[in-house]
Amino acid sequence: MKVKLIAAIDQELGLGVHGVMPWHAPKDLQYFKDTTMGHFVVVGSKTIDSLIAKKRPIPADQSFTPLDQPVLPGRVVIVLSRKDYVRDYLRLGCYVARSLEHALEMARTIQKEWHANASTSARESDIFIAGGGQVYREALEKNVVEEMHLTHIHNTYECDTYFPGWNTSEWDVTPHITGEDFNIDIMNRKVIT
Repeated sequence: MKVKLIAAIDQELGLGVHGVMPWHAPKDLQYFKDTTMGHFVVVGSKTIDSLIAKKRPIPADQSFTPLDQPVLPGRVVIVLSRKDYVRDYLRLGCYVARSLEHALEMARTIQKEWHANASTSARESDIFIAGGGQVYREALEKNVVEEMHLTHIHNTYECDTYFPGWNTSEWDVTPHITGEDFNIDIMNRKVIT
């Protein structure tokens, strides 16, 4: 189970403004969906709140399981939150962790339970760290990320949240997709011998 990071950034490392991405890149959103489908997705509470706000109204009396949650269908969502009130996240079928370490351990435990359950046809899943800025920063500072999928938007936008800087010499970069408005690189952490 690898720990990966997935993000879209502008030319000045901007991630978003007021909880939303200021650009419109449907092909990048499709890449996010295709890449994270069937995997664990770890997000901060601000990120999940912005995703929930974009969904159609979900009846307050309706509850979901982690396998049918409506926020990021087809993925297991773990929300990092220190809030006392997390009932809405749980009702929507998301797991809640109090720290990044807790979220990673939770994903590994769930994966082991799936493999132990003979009635579950579980495949190996990875963990994608998918925002926001504070979660990206913590993951990079703690060196838990093995692979990054970074979409580079070919423009600069007014942003109030930024992706943290990273030491490029620690990563092998493979151009993955080159487009007119953006390109996607996959970066693997170099093995230090």
